[in-house]
Amino acid sequence: MSMSTDESPTLPLPGLLIVDDEEGPRQSVRILFKKDFEVQVASEGRTALEMAQERAPAVAILDIMMPGMNGIEVLEGLKAIDPSIQIIMLTAYETLDTARQALRLGACDYLNKPFDMTAMRESVARALEKHHVARGITDTHHKLELLQQQLMEQRMKEETMRGKEEIYLSVLHDLNNPLTVISSFIQMIHRSLLTTNSLEGDQLQAMRSQVSKLTGQVGFCVDVARRYTNLLHPNADDVASVSVAQVMRDTAALLGKPAAGAGHVLEVEPFEKLWNAAMHGTDLLQVLLNLVSNAMQCSEAPHTIVMRAKLHPNGIQTAECENNASERWIASQEFEALAPVVAIEVVDNGPGIPASAMPKLFDTRYTTKAVGKGSGLGLSIIRRLVLSARGAVRLRTKPGSGSVITVYLPLAPEEAAGGG
Repeated sequence: MSMSTDESPTLPLPGLLIVDDEEGPRQSVRILFKKDFEVQVASEGRTALEMAQERAPAVAILDIMMPGMNGIEVLEGLKAIDPSIQIIMLTAYETLDTARQALRLGACDYLNKPFDMTAMRESVARALEKHHVARGITDTHHKLELLQQQLMEQRMKEETMRGKEEIYLSVLHDLNNPLTVISSFIQMIHRSLLTTNSLEGDQLQAMRSQVSKLTGQVGFCVDVARRYTNLLHPNADDVASVSVAQVMRDTAALLGKPAAGAGHVLEVEPFEKLWNAAMHGTDLLQVLLNLVSNAMQCSEAPHTIVMRAKLHPNGIQTAECENNASERWIASQEFEALAPVVAIEVVDNGPGIPASAMPKLFDTRYTTKAVGKGSGLGLSIIRRLVLSARGAVRLRTKPGSGSVITVYLPLAPEEAAGGG
């Protein structure tokens, strides 16, 4: 037998919790509302709170004077479980101060014992309506928070993609010079072939030299294109691994000319070893581009930015890292147990960061730059990328003496297995 399509599903009854140490009032209220509510009764406060934990009621009716937990304490417990629960207090005494206290703590009404049935119905009806309103406001607030979170995630994705597009444009710029050289060599070789019947002696040596240079330039273009295109489009199954030295050199190559154009000096210190970090190459490149760009923009006055890297075979003593007026420390939950780790530092001798800005530096949208000069997403993107790689970030600064920001990353699996 099929159900009629006109029938609509029955909505569940709202919950009503009655808490009173006296059997008479408890059962009277239960009988009064058993057709309109899913009624639960309790003779004392702890049982009532356990019931509310299982299913929060829409309305609760509490006796103020009870052994054990009194009605005020139960009220506070219920509001902690769900602030939208509407509470009516019952008292056998004219305790106006207690009733006022209950109202201050969130009760919506109070009735004196013995209560009038009509007054009780009216009070519960008002309480249920307030519950629906409160629930609606809460749900709307949660939806708005979710929407804000989704919008921010989208903004972060857009900024991340914008960073990758900038990397891609930089790659094209980097390839332009060698491609121009290649084009010139090809034209020279072509002219030589058109004007020469045979190649020998000095002509042969010159042609070999030109072909060798051409091969070198082609090899450079292939290496750069392969490196960056692989970084920009990693496969989901790829193991995160990238040469720290290579990305640091690439960062210096991409930002060296802009730094020099602004009067700054960008240096890369020599490496002890070419370590591979457990991070996707695009992500590390984006992190270093952001860090060096920030260091360049910390002051218009000419200053020096240095990139360097070193290995910590036994991990980091995180107890030494603090959050205070001159330091910020952010780490993933897994970081403390990691060893070995590679540390990449970006150091500048600029003006440093004021103490008032330190607590907010890695917050989304926060920027110390002038209006219109920065999105405030650079450091928050760094934070997200480093934490997703199970790493950590430490920023130390001293006003007037510059800043040091260190990114700690686990070694790639193949290096960690070999002891770094």
